[in-house]
Amino acid sequence: MKNKLLPGLGALVAGLIFFSCPKPEPALKQAPVLNYKFVSADPLVSRSGVCPICLRPVFNCELKETAGDEFDSRLAAVLAEDGFAMLKARLPLEKIQERKTVEAWLPLAKAMKGDFLIFPVIYCWSERKGNGLAASSPAEIGFHLHIFDPQTGKEVWGGNFNRRQAPLSANLLDLNEFIKQ
Repeated sequence: MKNKLLPGLGALVAGLIFFSCPKPEPALKQAPVLNYKFVSADPLVSRSGVCPICLRPVFNCELKETAGDEFDSRLAAVLAEDGFAMLKARLPLEKIQERKTVEAWLPLAKAMKGDFLIFPVIYCWSERKGNGLAASSPAEIGFHLHIFDPQTGKEVWGGNFNRRQAPLSANLLDLNEFIKQ
């Protein structure tokens, strides 16, 4: 009887040892970086009190003449840092009224084989005024960013960004951040 139990007991012990031994952790697969291609419409620089796309109220401030161009270059740099491509779409200047609508940009984004259309609305873009020691007016920026699927024309994401540079005296603990600005 002992001989019949030993082979079964041996298999059980061997199984417990096999399953109880620490196994190497499987290597985590890094998620593939999606290579989305963004098509950017010309930024709509608006002095209106509401965003023309989402109709949410906005806080206006001074708008530099070069706000649209500066925004485009910074957006392209941010997307490139994250490995995304940004194609700049252009509509003819004579279509000035159509340039203010998403519907005018969607066919162009689709023709450019873009995965998404970015439609920015800038309503605040001002530089700091003053000298190195004191400012009469802080730098401010405010915009809405709307992202559309060119295939369906539906908005897939929308958000707003508002920031006003705080004076150093507001919080001396933020000295490093203030200097970087």
